[in-house]
Order: sequence, then C-alpha cells, then structure tokens
Amino acid sequence: MSNHTRLCPVCRTPSVEPMATCAVCGTSPDAADHPLPPISVPAGDHTRLRALAAAHRDSNRQVAEFLFDELERASVCREMPDATVTMDSRVLFQLDGEDRIECRTLVYPDRYLPTGQYISILSPLGVALLGLTTGDRMPFTDLQGMPTGVTVAEVAYSPGYLRHVEREAAN
Repeated sequence: MSNHTRLCPVCRTPSVEPMATCAVCGTSPDAADHPLPPISVPAGDHTRLRALAAAHRDSNRQVAEFLFDELERASVCREMPDATVTMDSRVLFQLDGEDRIECRTLVYPDRYLPTGQYISILSPLGVALLGLTTGDRMPFTDLQGMPTGVTVAEVAYSPGYLRHVEREAAN
C-alpha cells in the first residue's frame, strides 16, 4: 500500500478512504466498467517524475498524488511504444466538451512558459496526458475540482519514439 491518497479512477478526485465510493461522481471501488487506458513511461522519466512528485507533495498535493498514482500503474519501458506521450512530446488533444483540438508540448516545470505552447507535467492535464497514445481518453479533475477528460488526437512528436526509429534505420 502506498503512502498517499488514492484517486477515483473515473473523475480523479482524491479519496480519504481508498475503498470508498467517490463523493463527486459516485464511482464504486470496483469501477471495472471504466478502465483507465494503459500508459507507458520511459525509465529515466519515471525516476525523475517520482522525485518531482515527492518534491511537490506539500505545495501541489492534488497533482502530486495524481502523478504518483499514474506512475504506479505505468509500464516502465526502455523502448517506447509508437507515438506515446512522453516528456517533450508535442501532442494534439481535445478536452471533454470542447470543439477545438489543441497542440502543446509536455514539459517539466523548469521549461514551462505560459505562452500557450506548453503543458507542465505539474498540472492535472499534463499528468492526464502522460503515457497515452493516439485515441486514448483519460479522465481527470481540473484545478477547479471539476471532473473532465482529455482525448489524444495525435502525438505529433515523441522524442523516445524518434530515437527508436533512428536506431532501426541505422541497423
């Protein structure tokens, strides 16, 4: 058992009691009818992201706990699956209820600039996108505490996949 709060698998609301029904969306502990999409994270990023979540546990608890939960369920990979959202990936996505598709690059907080080109991994949206592939939808709770979701339309650039393609071409 981990030493942090569990999140609802549907709306990502923090739960004081790990086996309780979610107070926000009513999801029961056996939410098998709403499985989360599988996610993959490069080994180096996994280590750095765990340290980042630990460092921000007091100042940004909701996001830190969400990141811990996602890293706990992630497949840690040396070779990344095709078109997976990793750190420094450029991703096209659509938020639930929105008509437009946005394109941003997922970055560590020290590289984040509020220009509309980036998403910090220390945001609920950044954590929700981590490890997804094209077509995946991930539920999460936004900074205002509202349940929502994001769907990946395309991974336009993924540095881990690019390195894999370059190695294959060299052989």
